Amino acid sequence: MNFRGETAKEVACRYSKTTCVEYLSWAEAKQDLQEYITQVRETFSDDKALGKLNKEEKNIFISSCTAKTDWIQNAKNPSIQDFTEQKNHLEDILSPLLAKLAVQSEATSKTRKS
Repeated sequence: MNFRGETAKEVACRYSKTTCVEYLSWAEAKQDLQEYITQVRETFSDDKALGKLNKEEKNIFISSCTAKTDWIQNAKNPSIQDFTEQKNHLEDILSPLLAKLAVQSEATSKTRKS
């Protein structure tokens, strides 16, 4: 953000720097995927969280995050759409596991309050 509260992408748009806008959009899509992987890994790194998943679910989590990280490092000229699709695919795979953790966490909290 600059002193006007503009992001770099907004400044590039204002000055009609389309190449910069495209690159910044690409970088943002890549960062979104990387941040999602990091966030999910932090969620699953908690020993309590891992204890709520069976071995198959843990393997799904580990292999999915590893595959997406490898894809980021090895993809040849990925587009913004490629990053978005990879993130959506990872969300589709991991959302049932995250939902399971959320339900079990709510049940645990209710049991403690009683």
